[in-house]
Amino acid sequence: MGGYDFPGSNSGTDLYCFTGWIPEHLFLKGNPADLSLDLAEPLTLWDRVYQTWKSGDVLMTLGTGVLEAWEGHGLVGEHDYAIIGLQEVVSDSGRVGRWLLVKNPWKTGGNWSGPLAIDDDSDDDSDGDFDDPKSDSDEDSESDEDAYPEELAQSPSQSAVWIDLNSVFRYFDSIYLNWNPALWNHRYDWHFSWSQLSVITKPSTTDHLWNVPGCFWGNPQYKLINKSSTPSKAWILLSRHLLRKKDFDRKTLWNKSGHISLYVFATNGKRVYQSSGYLKRGPYVDSPQTLLRLEVPAKTAYTVVVSSQDLVPAESTHSFTISAFTSIPMAFEQVDEPYPHLFTVKGSWTISATGGNTESREYGRNPMFKISLSQPANLQIGLSIHAKPSEDGKSVGKAIAAENTASPLIHVALLHSDGGKRVHTLTRNKFLANSGEYKRFFTMCSAQQVPRGAYTIVASTYTSDQYAPFTITVGSSVPLGQSDLTVIPNEDAGLHTTSSTCQVPAKTSSIRLYMTRLSKGKIRVAKKSSGEYLRIGVWENGRKRWVAGGWDDDVAGGDDGFVEGVARLEDVDLRPDREVGETWLVVDSMVNEGFGGGGDASGRAGAFDVTILSDNVVKFWSDWVETNT
Repeated sequence: MGGYDFPGSNSGTDLYCFTGWIPEHLFLKGNPADLSLDLAEPLTLWDRVYQTWKSGDVLMTLGTGVLEAWEGHGLVGEHDYAIIGLQEVVSDSGRVGRWLLVKNPWKTGGNWSGPLAIDDDSDDDSDGDFDDPKSDSDEDSESDEDAYPEELAQSPSQSAVWIDLNSVFRYFDSIYLNWNPALWNHRYDWHFSWSQLSVITKPSTTDHLWNVPGCFWGNPQYKLINKSSTPSKAWILLSRHLLRKKDFDRKTLWNKSGHISLYVFATNGKRVYQSSGYLKRGPYVDSPQTLLRLEVPAKTAYTVVVSSQDLVPAESTHSFTISAFTSIPMAFEQVDEPYPHLFTVKGSWTISATGGNTESREYGRNPMFKISLSQPANLQIGLSIHAKPSEDGKSVGKAIAAENTASPLIHVALLHSDGGKRVHTLTRNKFLANSGEYKRFFTMCSAQQVPRGAYTIVASTYTSDQYAPFTITVGSSVPLGQSDLTVIPNEDAGLHTTSSTCQVPAKTSSIRLYMTRLSKGKIRVAKKSSGEYLRIGVWENGRKRWVAGGWDDDVAGGDDGFVEGVARLEDVDLRPDREVGETWLVVDSMVNEGFGGGGDASGRAGAFDVTILSDNVVKFWSDWVETNT
């Protein structure tokens, strides 16, 4: 189909176009750890095809990979061969040999010089594929002189030769099977177009999810339902259409052909949003068809997902047919979308807007978003970083592999937040939903029957030194307005910032603040070492009172009001000296020796940082001094 200029073309896809017989691509070589390749085993493959071949219900072809002249024994590299005969031969010693009559479709070409070739005097260590049917071992046995029947050692024509099964697995990369669809009693077809994320009601709001690694939000999905009490096999075939003449242009396809695959999930036929947790998947291939074979238990529903890599998102609409072949009646239906209303908002982790993971004391500095619900809703919240496409369009997963260690590990959470405000202190009871482990590129969380009100969405990275743009996608079971999903400004947005570090090794330290006019301020004090606790207050010396925070004199030696690591005061009215006399910020510390904190042996506290954010200028008007409370 397009010949050698057509990426992904192989004899299996060509025969499918000519005959309509179901194509299956089996890999003979590859990494055994890659389960998606479904690597063929010699005896298992032979048992699958031999009787079907004899009944005329399967066509077989072989494909070579890149071969040097010295290693191919006359085979042509990156070339397909037809199989025009299968034969089992029992030698005089009782061993069984399995042979394939392989024909080069070229009239002339390389001549096979491997095992059992005519006039072959080589010392090749292959002894054919013979085994003892009485033996319990699957390993090949040493053969003797009568192990090679003379009639199989002779080629019936110049371009056809008998090759043993072991040599096929040694010298060829792929085997292509085309199965008679009449072998199946039932067939179900769906024809669909996939233009960006056209299966969702508002595709323009989710362009950013196209080809995001690990994201299946918007991918075409179907459910295969076995309602009977009998388990049965099922085959799923995905076929990509080529509709226009320019689709056959070599340069266009070579750079932009893309790769397709199928995933199956045991999710009772419900829609899935992430690629993790699949039951079975196929390899990503650049050929127009891919097949996935399943065993469907009784009373079971599976979700089948169409996936792609490097498929061009904008220049054309991609048309497909997905077919299910079954022996018994099943249902093959589209999966419903439980979150039909989609909204997005963009953000970035920057040097001033990143706070690390949920265990970090700086978590409150992460980008946050307010979501407002006017009625109860089911919510699905996705966080995505778009991966750069591969440069050549040919290397599947090239960009993913290259960026895998550089892309931040990400997490998204939906929090109770007193009306959608910024969250500074994270406690377990604030979580409505969270995405669990930190992942790369895409992660998500869901919450069911969320009451009406306002909540906060937090996007975080595992460490606070990773910066990247991202997109929040919210799917809702009820309509939302775009104004219902808004950015919560960074804590320092539009405010004056004043900072100081206290190095005074004292239990209680204080510093004078100076303002020329009334200021509204936020004060944050953070210990530099773990295992240290603190409490803070703002003291007006003229009126001898705490205006924010503070503690009673009679409990100064206790632990009332202490928090670990970071203490905050919100919306503090800071008045000029002419109104209230001197204003002091007081920090009281306590060291937990079991944590090895930064204090000294006498329990005197270690260093800490102070940041004041205010609508008017606030200055530190003295050095830090030790204070007796």
